[in-house]
Order: sequence, then structure tokens, then C-alpha cells
Amino acid sequence: MCYVINSSSHSYLISQINRVLQEGKLTATEEKYFLDAMLCYQPITQEELMGITEIFSKLQSGKLQLIE
Repeated sequence: MCYVINSSSHSYLISQINRVLQEGKLTATEEKYFLDAMLCYQPITQEELMGITEIFSKLQSGKLQLIE
């Protein structure tokens, strides 16, 4: 399922990025959501891209925990 753009999708995506970065935890479902947002044909903002990139960077470095 691809990320869908509507009037509230930007603020929702940013709020999810901020929550994950603040909590330091990410579920597999959230991981897929962020991947979909980056890889689908729908454009995302620079702010969203930077936030998602930060999430995956922290996940790779072990600073963010993948939970079930």
C-alpha cells in the first residue's frame, strides 16, 4: 500500500516521524509505512524525507529499536 497524499497526510507523517524519533522505537508496520512513503510515486516534502532518512539512519546504527 502506498502513502496517500491528502490535506492532513503531511502533518500526520511528520507527527509519526517525530513520535518515533522521540520514543526511540519503531514497529515493523511503521517501518513499512515509512518505506512506502519514500518509495511510492507520491512526492513527499524535504522535511518528510529528512525525517524518514534520520529514522532509518538511527535504526541502522542501533540508536532506534525495532519492536514487535
